[in-house]
Order: sequence, then C-alpha cells, then structure tokens
Amino acid sequence: MARSSLTARFTNVVMEIQHDFSAQGVRLADMRRAGSLETQRESGFDLDRADGAADEWPLTIERIEHQPIRAIEIPKVAPGASRLRYFLDGSQKTLLVWRIGVVPVVSAFAVAAVLARDGGDCTIVPETLTFSHTWLIPEHVSSPELDRLRLRLRDDNADIVDPMPVRCFQDSQPTAEYFALAGNYGAMVTAAQQKANELRSELERDILRQWAYGSRRSQDGGFIVVDGKLRENIPHAVGLVKSLDMQHLAGSEAEVLFSLPAGYRTSAFRYVGRQTEERESGKSDARTMWYIRLWDAAGMDARHSLVRIEAAHEVADPAEIDRISSWLMAERIPRATQDPRWATLLYPIHFLEEILKRRIAGELTGWPS
Repeated sequence: MARSSLTARFTNVVMEIQHDFSAQGVRLADMRRAGSLETQRESGFDLDRADGAADEWPLTIERIEHQPIRAIEIPKVAPGASRLRYFLDGSQKTLLVWRIGVVPVVSAFAVAAVLARDGGDCTIVPETLTFSHTWLIPEHVSSPELDRLRLRLRDDNADIVDPMPVRCFQDSQPTAEYFALAGNYGAMVTAAQQKANELRSELERDILRQWAYGSRRSQDGGFIVVDGKLRENIPHAVGLVKSLDMQHLAGSEAEVLFSLPAGYRTSAFRYVGRQTEERESGKSDARTMWYIRLWDAAGMDARHSLVRIEAAHEVADPAEIDRISSWLMAERIPRATQDPRWATLLYPIHFLEEILKRRIAGELTGWPS
C-alpha cells in the first residue's frame, strides 16, 4: 500500500536529480551522508509541543479511583490469560537530502502495521501493512532552484508536504512567522522532524481505525496494544507510552509515581486540561490513564521501567484496570534485552519493529548513510 512509486527507486532518483541539476548549473548542496534525523541530537528548538500542554503545570487531572493518587499492587495472571492479541507500531526514517540556500530538503519514510498473535505464532495482518514516502519542502518559500525541484518531484508523482507548524498559517495563508522560521535552518530541520512524526502518527491512527471498525476485532474480542499514545477512544485498545517527557502528576502524587515498586500501578486518572467547556458539560472524552512499573528500579533512574497506560474514556472500573495491567505485566517475558529500551518494551512490539525497520531499509538500498 505504498503512497508513491518513487520510493522503489529512491536512491537512483536522488542521484539522477543531483546529476541533472548539476549539469544544468543548478546547485543542490548534498547532505546525503548526514544520517537520519532520528539518530541526531535535538536541535534545541521547540515548535509546538504535540501534547498541547507546554505552558500548563501542574496539569489538570480528574482522579478516577482514589483521591489522592495511590500505589496499587497488580494481580498476577498466567501469560495465557492475556487478551492482548494484536500489537500496532510504526517506524520512520527522516533523511536530509539537499540544502537549497538555508532550506533543508528532507525525505520522510514511514511504515506501520498490526501484528497478530495466535498462540505462539505471530504474523502481520496483511491489510494493515502501510508504507509512505513524503518530501518535506516549504511550499511558500520560492527560489528558482526550489521551484524547479518541486516541479521535478511532482513530475515523478512524489508527495510533497509543507513541514511548517499549523500555527504558521492563518486562513491557509503563511504568516510572518512562517517566513521567519523559513530563514532559520535549525528551526526548519526541527519542523521537518516534527512533521515526519505527525505523518507516522497519522499512518498509525488510520491503521488503528481500520482495525477497530473492521471485522477482525469482533471475531475474537482480543485487545490491541498501541506503541505510544492512544489519541482516540477506541474500545479494546491500550496505548503504552514509554517516554515520560510529559509528567501528569505533581507533588506527593509524583512521589508515589516515582516510588512505585515493580508490579505496582498508580490509581487511574484522566488528563482534562484545556477542556474546560467539556468538563463543565460533563462531555469530556479524555482517555483514562495510569502508570505501571514493569521491572525493579533499585539503583536506576526514577523513570526506569515506568510506562503510562492509556485506555478509552469508558475504562473506569478498577477491576478492568487491574485486568489490563495484569495482562501487560504478563507480556514482560520474553525480554527484548538486545534493545536498550527493553525495560519498557513488550517483545511483540520489538518483533514488529524489527520487521518494519527492514521494510524501510529495503527502500534505501545504496543510500550513503
């Protein structure tokens, strides 16, 4: 389900464009050996926090089980008792290709799929495997070189997306901030990375909806684990967030969080910040959340093996929260110890990631970096 025929010959096409433009006296500064943006250090820019809560601290939460948040031991179940049968993940690679003036020309690859587990067998659900390739180039920055490159890529049926944040547009037109950012190379690289993240996230969301509203889920009643934020209220779906850059709990409740023993969870809550009207009307659709400590953290960073679980708004019964937590604890074995993130990584997700990475690698045969 590739979105562009260009990807099958990506390296050759880039070399052809480089050669043709050079012969015509059009200079493209080559950045092919820069590596992927996923492996580079953060640029230091912060363009639109995706969680939308950068200036809100402490966060506004609704406590579902206990006031205040407390630690709860998770019941133990045998691995075979878990109803976690599907696993959704995506992988991406974002490459610096050229620079034209101060504008980086970036290529974003993304692939996502659902892994189905039946007993000891794991297979990709065929209709869910989706691949995309997008060129990230600002549409409203004009120069003869950029205009010629965009025309050449469109002739090849390439997808081109403007990487600028939404806040840089008003009524679909670029603002002064758009052009200010367009003159800042570091900000442009960061914008491209964030746009690539959004495109992969959209890919995963589309696949999740396909799984949720298709016939497969209704056949066996299995749950799906999404690697990352859930973002939508999907029945029988559980988001597993490994990054704790957004801390929902403060004060003594944060102490409870970071002091969780292995095999314990926090009581559940909902993040309801910036939903004042919904809270007042009682129509908030905020997801239900709680934290789990998967492994012992003695001698380690306080965040070691901590994950945040996200479930549909309707999940509020402590017994159901306990069941989901116990299934996740049962998924700790086998451990993906060859991955540095093993302490927060479920093995089926690790297995799926390896498949997806190989899918992208196959598209980049011959790429210098």
